[in-house]
Amino acid sequence: MTAEKGYKSFDLDKDGVVGRADLLGVAQRLDMEAEEVELLDAFNYLATVDATGRQVITIETWLREMNAANAHGVLQEVLSKQLMRMINYIAEVIAYNNLTPEKVTRPLASMPASK
Repeated sequence: MTAEKGYKSFDLDKDGVVGRADLLGVAQRLDMEAEEVELLDAFNYLATVDATGRQVITIETWLREMNAANAHGVLQEVLSKQLMRMINYIAEVIAYNNLTPEKVTRPLASMPASK
């Protein structure tokens, strides 16, 4: 994922900037292991006041900071944590339902043909 795509994914309300609610919303969705106060400190560090008087993180600030922090590595770490949580959740569902690998996966030949 590029830094630009990362920025767009943090812009939850799609208004072109990352606001406080956007940052906190994404952190909650990704179950990021950060305290709200840490997230707000980061937001306040990165945010500037836009023409309407809102505190926002602009794409320019985001790109500058991500480039300085190795954006690919940062985004990859966030995504790999999310992927691991999904894998663990799937494993829990399989265990809870007492499923075996044979019940979970089927050879493609046994799958019904799509119409």
